[in-house]
Amino acid sequence: MQSGNRTLLDYTYVGIFINANGSFIIQNCKISNISIGIHLSIGIQLGGPTYPIVNVDISDCSIGFYSRWSHVVVNISNCYIHNCNWVSITATIDIRDHFDYGEIGIWVRSNVGSVIEDCRIENCSIGMMAGEVEDIHNNEFIDCGIVLSAYFSNYDSSNTVNGKPIGLFWGVDNLIFTQVDASQYGQLIFVSCANLTLSNIHITEPCSIGIQLFSTSFNQMTYLNDIVCENQKLAMYIYGHDVIGDNLYAKNCKAGFYFEFVRNSKFTRIMTDNTDIPIYAITPINDLTIEIEQSTKFYLVDKYVWYGDKLHVESSDASYNISMSYISELGIQGYATQFKDIETYRVSLTVPRGWTTANFTVISVPRYTRPDASKIIPGYLFFWLWSVMIIGLLIYIESYRRFYRK
Repeated sequence: MQSGNRTLLDYTYVGIFINANGSFIIQNCKISNISIGIHLSIGIQLGGPTYPIVNVDISDCSIGFYSRWSHVVVNISNCYIHNCNWVSITATIDIRDHFDYGEIGIWVRSNVGSVIEDCRIENCSIGMMAGEVEDIHNNEFIDCGIVLSAYFSNYDSSNTVNGKPIGLFWGVDNLIFTQVDASQYGQLIFVSCANLTLSNIHITEPCSIGIQLFSTSFNQMTYLNDIVCENQKLAMYIYGHDVIGDNLYAKNCKAGFYFEFVRNSKFTRIMTDNTDIPIYAITPINDLTIEIEQSTKFYLVDKYVWYGDKLHVESSDASYNISMSYISELGIQGYATQFKDIETYRVSLTVPRGWTTANFTVISVPRYTRPDASKIIPGYLFFWLWSVMIIGLLIYIESYRRFYRK
């Protein structure tokens, strides 16, 4: 539906909408080409029964199944949900709220008792976001994955992305992850892992978000080195503090790098190609230094600014302000800029009541040489080298045999 210059999800256009007390079962249904496939709302009674959703096929909707209220207890099983995508915009990044634009297969929040099992979710922008769901098992995600909710759920190793288990690491300290480790998982998510190192990783299969990093532990550092993410809705989501990143490359993704609540961190050699939204940050952002290629699009959003508040930019040659504007790629108001000169820029934003919600440094540099994927994946180059040598040897032997047959 149209709202100003935005096209939003029409949340009244629903296949099955329940907003009343009583028991029910939803089963053996097929729902397609609608805003929300199934919507369970607040009118369902507190402390009521578990509501089964069984053997339902939902396709080409913006949200497949939606139950936001924590008192609603559901058992979603043996459902097939596919092709749930954004309403109109290229890419929305706020992973805490998908309601305005859709894009998600299953979105559930439940305090106790809910189960999501034996479902297949395929080719959605985001497969699932579940908050406080006690039991999530045997679900298969194809070319999409999960996004962590602010309310943690129990995804066990029986849940797979592209045939491999979800790699969800919570509070694992001193972890060193390379391509050998990453290749065992369909999706990578790290939460409060002190002294974490991710290096020499190349992700190519779609899993919604290539790497989700929540750097929230005290007295920790996180190191990201030589990482390539391809074919994702979002290459990397980085939340928290004390992160050091170098040589990070987003390629063929809807969005490249999303920074939220980042402080005391430094990123060098940040590269993007064929991404609609290369760099996106949501405040507060403090004590961050980021090195990007000149003229890379950079978006900053602060939900509490007023329309007259300016983003202030300073360099050795100039000082100027950027006004808030409508960002069509995101469908929201924010600050859009490009740092076109090879220069170091200081960027700051002060909102009403005198709070500085953004204070960071951007180093604009010439275009980098792109990473060599064969160095990230050990043995790849040698495989092709040996293959060519063996094929050449076989051709030589066959030619030799034919010569002596004559």
